[in-house]
Amino acid sequence: MGVEPALINPSLSITSTSSDEMPYWPSYHDISPSARGAFLRWLAGDRKDPDAYIGLVFLFLYGLERRALAEKAHTTDAEWDRIRLEVRRLLAIYGGNSSFRNYATQFVSILEATKIDGDTLRDRVPVVTKSYESENLPLKIGLGWMANNGHTIPAAWAFAWVRSHDGFYERTPASRCSAEFERLFAIRYREKFGDGVVVKPNKTPITSSYRPASASFPGNVDISMPDLPNVTILKQPIDKLVALADQCTDELDSYSRFLGRNPGASDTPAGLALLPSVLAGPDGHPALAKIMTWAGNLDFKNDLAVADYVSLRGAWPSLAEKEISKREAVTVAQCLGKLGYGLEPDIRFAAHQLDPAELLVLFRMTKDAPAAPSAAYTSATLVAHLGALIAHADGEVAAEEEQALMSHAAGSSDLNAVERLRLRAYLKWLLIKPRELAGLKRRIESLSMDGKGALGGFLSRLVGLDGHIAPVEITALQKIYRQLGLNPEQVFADTHAAATEPIVVQASEPSPAYTLPSPKKGSAPIKPRVNLERIRAMEAESERVSVLLREIFVSEEEVVESRDSEVPHTVPAVQILDLDLAHSQFALALLDRSVWSRAELETIAAQHHLLPDGAVDAVNEASLNLHGDLLLEGDDSIEVNPNIRSAILP
Repeated sequence: MGVEPALINPSLSITSTSSDEMPYWPSYHDISPSARGAFLRWLAGDRKDPDAYIGLVFLFLYGLERRALAEKAHTTDAEWDRIRLEVRRLLAIYGGNSSFRNYATQFVSILEATKIDGDTLRDRVPVVTKSYESENLPLKIGLGWMANNGHTIPAAWAFAWVRSHDGFYERTPASRCSAEFERLFAIRYREKFGDGVVVKPNKTPITSSYRPASASFPGNVDISMPDLPNVTILKQPIDKLVALADQCTDELDSYSRFLGRNPGASDTPAGLALLPSVLAGPDGHPALAKIMTWAGNLDFKNDLAVADYVSLRGAWPSLAEKEISKREAVTVAQCLGKLGYGLEPDIRFAAHQLDPAELLVLFRMTKDAPAAPSAAYTSATLVAHLGALIAHADGEVAAEEEQALMSHAAGSSDLNAVERLRLRAYLKWLLIKPRELAGLKRRIESLSMDGKGALGGFLSRLVGLDGHIAPVEITALQKIYRQLGLNPEQVFADTHAAATEPIVVQASEPSPAYTLPSPKKGSAPIKPRVNLERIRAMEAESERVSVLLREIFVSEEEVVESRDSEVPHTVPAVQILDLDLAHSQFALALLDRSVWSRAELETIAAQHHLLPDGAVDAVNEASLNLHGDLLLEGDDSIEVNPNIRSAILP
């Protein structure tokens, strides 16, 4: 055996020249005097110069290997620990060199084998690879210790185990969306296994082999750890973890394919909308975390918060600055919905487009709230829109008018809690500024004369609710009467009757009478306040109007004549994709063919009393949640995904 490479012989000459050249397998005995001088200067400098020649670092590593492996019997626990910490420190400084990183990583794994405890495992998850078996020694050691001590395997360790195993084939979504893949695995792991899997120790001990960097060792150093079981050879636990990882890969497939087509678009509304719903939260994606912080800081009053688009874009920079497409407006609403917030205007519910120049209204809702309007909700928006027009007519929305409309929204018994809250948000948005009658004509034309008369009467009562009727309000009401096909001259009689009709209330205990004070001389007349019983009467009237309006959108056996003989008129009354009946029938009708024109799609949507864009997005969102892909793709020509079609149809 030759001279120990790491042995520093003080009798050998050194020089202070700057040359540090040395052979690939350096030995202090054989290197040049200038290289010896460089090595000694590096040692004296606390071995932390990041620009030092890597051969100097290897020469020092040889000495650490000699002390830990060849002279282990003479090494104390304290010295062993100092060697371990030193190799860790050197890795942090010189780990950029792949050769040094490989040797040092394997070496430190052996050094840490005797230092396993709960704190170590919680704070340090090993880096794993499928290329070098010995590099996975920290994983084997940690898992063996957990098995011996009955500890649950944390999600991060389970994830490392999966990625190291040959049974897991890492498909594109796992690599392209690596951060989302790891977060999703952790969530699904906790859902399935709670605190974690507990693996019973087996009888096969951990064995490993380390080939030292130093040439003083004749070959590999075999290492056996008889007290630690090698649980990585067990089939049952890893099969469960591989199946879970494959499930997570499938869930990320649509998001991954989107990123493949649109590199760098991971934080756009279209991209975030494709993330699995469980990743929609502060820990799911950095962009979503910023949006959650923005929404959480809004000033919610009565469950509603008014915000401006500029502030939303400040938290979500990938949003369009000046103009938003319909599809982007939908994806914005979908993303906020996944975070537990509803948005108005929402084009899926009332055909109003999100406008960067206008305010918007947010409300909190459950993440599984409907993604499309029910027939009852759609009818309620008609009352809300017309009521808001009347409230704006005199240039000021009186508190009594807003209260009556909000009471109508909150008291609609045929709406569920989320729909009532959304209707209030929609009303809040309508009351911020006047909106035109555009888009209401088709709905109004579908009303029966009884329904039109009831709606006209309701609006006549609303006009006088604040205690006075302005000429501009009469003009606005006449315009609506014309839209309803009612005689505009009837407005005068209806508003007069509403203002003078008696209010019948249940008898109650006598209460003190309150009178209005006389106005001071020269002051403006005091505007009389409305009796609250009149607002309560309006609430009852609004409920009656809602019932009458349902006939516009709900019909037991209505068949709309198609513009194309190939468009089906009726479909079976079954539900698919966890959708409501109307959207299920809409989707089933489209499954008859692989391609539809835009006009055909609009016809089918009209048959089921749905808005085309909202219906498509509702179906696609349900398809993504259940099957991981869109059912319908395209704008002018709509294609039906054959894979999803096969999954739905028997």
